Amino acid sequence: VAVVIPNHSRIAELEEALASVEAQDYPGRVHTYLVYWPRPEIEPLLASLGDGVTAIASVNEAGRNSLATKRNLAIDASSEDLIAFLDDDDLWHPSKLIMQVSEVRSNGDLVAVGAEVVNFSDIPEWRGLKRGVTSIGWYQRHLGHSLCTSSLLMSGPVLRDLRMDERPHWLGVSDYHLKLRLGTRGQLARLRAEVVGYRVGHNAMFASDVRHNFALALSVLAAVGEAGVSPVARRLVAVHVGWAAIWSQIGLGEVSQRAIDRLRESLDGRLFGFLDRLLWRAIVWWWRLTVTWTGPRRFFGRIKRALAERSGH
Repeated sequence: VAVVIPNHSRIAELEEALASVEAQDYPGRVHTYLVYWPRPEIEPLLASLGDGVTAIASVNEAGRNSLATKRNLAIDASSEDLIAFLDDDDLWHPSKLIMQVSEVRSNGDLVAVGAEVVNFSDIPEWRGLKRGVTSIGWYQRHLGHSLCTSSLLMSGPVLRDLRMDERPHWLGVSDYHLKLRLGTRGQLARLRAEVVGYRVGHNAMFASDVRHNFALALSVLAAVGEAGVSPVARRLVAVHVGWAAIWSQIGLGEVSQRAIDRLRESLDGRLFGFLDRLLWRAIVWWWRLTVTWTGPRRFFGRIKRALAERSGH
């Protein structure tokens, strides 16, 4: 198994992630490919790495220092049958790999298997291990968020063929694009066990970023047609993503020109044909209409707090 860990600035979290790989119960060969941004602070850590880790420097050439680029450097360097992703601020339960490899070996049609996650800020509280997997249906497969990236164990040959999309303006949406394309190559499944610790940050996202990320998600759905994903599936997911994103943006303040431009680029006829331009105008109109609507957000905020207090009792 190859483990791919991209790193840009974190040190302490990276050490914890590497330790969680070393602590795996899996008896087979595990080799880690750490792709890092060169800087003086990481040199002591690099000097302490053993033979089970290959460190690859990611040099910023014409903007090619994205997360997708780092992962591709590791993917290209690997030769293992299976490849697992782990972000440098996440952690694995010791049984994560052995459980996933067992499922892959017993089902030759699986191209990727994920796992359930435990959100944490300091130390993950593992809640016991369940057995078996849940098959990912075509709709959940296209939603992308049904499989956490740090939980994925994938077929090495399939991943080396697909690679990550390095378009620079895609940011982290390249993960979403990869999951969509994986779904065209075979079955996807998810362990019922919570064996991945997902570190949760506390930074709020600006309104402009929320809208911009929504536009990016639509651009992924439009571009994934290049990979042969069903137009009907892409349209259904676009409606799902759009409904959730549009309502979550009520009362979030000024609409940035960046989000409007990105949305125009995304809705260029590839998703809904001639309706794309009409949809773009309708969404922008809605954004501008609701920038000052704070009532709905306060209302749903009160409901959320009440439910949280009730569950706390």
